[in-house]
Amino acid sequence: MKKFRNPIILNNPQGNTSDPNVIRYGGYYYHCYSNKDGVYITESHTLWDIGKGNTVQVYNCNAPDALQSWYAPELHRI
Repeated sequence: MKKFRNPIILNNPQGNTSDPNVIRYGGYYYHCYSNKDGVYITESHTLWDIGKGNTVQVYNCNAPDALQSWYAPELHRI
């Protein structure tokens, strides 16, 4: 049995990772989460390094005419 380190991210540039969702696709892990200013996705080769992966903001709650809050965003492969 392979053991994994705890993937919980305690701190990141945005401050936290509320309502996390993780999927694996094409050899990468994708961590989707909400924060006070939007929705983010982080990409990493390993689950235990998800906090060090490339992060992109995919929705900005501070944009004009934007919804001001999100709850539990998820990623799905269709």
